[in-house]
Amino acid sequence: MPDLAKLKAFDIDGASLSLWVFKKRVPKGAAPIYTGRWAEIGDDLTTEIKRVTATSIARIEEVIEYSHLAQNHETSVLTISTAETHAGLLKDKAAAQQENKRVRNSADLENIEFYAFRFVKDETVLYAIRKADQSWKTRKRRDIVSVVLQNHELVLDRTPSFNISKAVDFFVYDEAIFIAAKQNFESVLAYKAGHQDDFVEMQAEDAFKGAFVDLEEIVKFVGDNKIQLRRISAIRQKGHYKDRVFMDNLRRLYKENGLNIVFDGSGKIVPSEETCRDIFQALLDHRLGSDFSRRKYDVPDTSSVTV
Repeated sequence: MPDLAKLKAFDIDGASLSLWVFKKRVPKGAAPIYTGRWAEIGDDLTTEIKRVTATSIARIEEVIEYSHLAQNHETSVLTISTAETHAGLLKDKAAAQQENKRVRNSADLENIEFYAFRFVKDETVLYAIRKADQSWKTRKRRDIVSVVLQNHELVLDRTPSFNISKAVDFFVYDEAIFIAAKQNFESVLAYKAGHQDDFVEMQAEDAFKGAFVDLEEIVKFVGDNKIQLRRISAIRQKGHYKDRVFMDNLRRLYKENGLNIVFDGSGKIVPSEETCRDIFQALLDHRLGSDFSRRKYDVPDTSSVTV
């Protein structure tokens, strides 16, 4: 498990700071391509960025291992190794403040995907990353008229302005990622594309194909929905459809567990629009029973315990 104490011990006040902005494109079937530029920042902004980052780290009390369906709350973060993500590509782009990567004008800032605060202390590097809001999008600016109060009257403000949030989506530190905002993390590091690739590969797996009469209804059910893409990736990660004992138990006990699933004469699942939800619950092993209340429950995620 990544070391939260080491993250909290990082000397933000004593670290040097640079601000990087990134644009991103994701070629089909390939890793994301990041284009990064660094911007000069004034003393007041430097102080505020350090305060925001320190506050965001200080609120963390708990770490939870990242999974496709895991969720954190206000005082916890999800954690995952950088080796399991595209974070290395991002870090490579921000490794040095080269002159040809300096922000020259507002066009270099417009339509960015995200920005990163890069802190360096004694050759140790911390990244605090946030997905850009609509103030960085030119399309949004076309729809509004910016004004400022000047000498007791409102006047036009033609100077481009950009918002920096008082929250951080995730931190990259010591080969680990600490995630406060899962959806933004997955967007920045192209995790949805990874889920889509997972599903394409699953459809070619003999074990997965062999569990069903056909996959047409499963493909329609998943579609481009980010939640179902996460769920199908979790199904692949758990791999219950490859477990003969699990599948035999499912065929034997699905009615007892109130699952709306249809099997053909050979024991293969027959998917339909009405049954896909329960098929997913079963393959995720998310239909659980309480020994105390004798009730059955659907759960969003599971964590094994030793008894």
